[in-house]
Amino acid sequence: MSSQNEPNEQDIPPVIPLTQMEMKEDGTSVIKRVRPLTYALMTFVKNILNEPDTINISDDELEGEWNYRFSMEDDAVYNLYINTYEETEIVTLDVYVSTIDTELVDEVLVNGFIVGANLNLAIGQIQKISNTLRFHASIALEGIASKEKDYSGPHLLSPKLYSNMFNYALSVFPDIANDFIQLQDTD
Repeated sequence: MSSQNEPNEQDIPPVIPLTQMEMKEDGTSVIKRVRPLTYALMTFVKNILNEPDTINISDDELEGEWNYRFSMEDDAVYNLYINTYEETEIVTLDVYVSTIDTELVDEVLVNGFIVGANLNLAIGQIQKISNTLRFHASIALEGIASKEKDYSGPHLLSPKLYSNMFNYALSVFPDIANDFIQLQDTD
């Protein structure tokens, strides 16, 4: 049981206008505002995962991207990306794995595998991208993150949303990837 002073991952963090400073190669610095969707992502990364802030914010402050590399017992390297799109108020999560090459498997088998995998997913979908597979999930948050983009209004998005997407992707995609790798190795 947690004490009342400990943050709860379901709590909406207080709105503290944040900026991010980026150093350019020429030595100049650029200060960027952290908007609502990216703010919640940053709260998830720093407060729930206890990871450093490595979120890239676009120059126009309308997009954020966080990349997380991990591996499982299978020694495959996974790349997970969470992207925030402030203007359209959409959050996407994509996971790629280094050991999949769909070119090594008959296209009919690849398509059948994708359809079968997607029928068993609660959220998201498996997609064929170039020569690999990815897990993709997205959520539209129009009017939910904050009514006012300059943070003068209430901050309405819990970092728990990111936690749910992240945990689900980590719980399902490695098994799907391993199943495909077995298919790849037998074809």
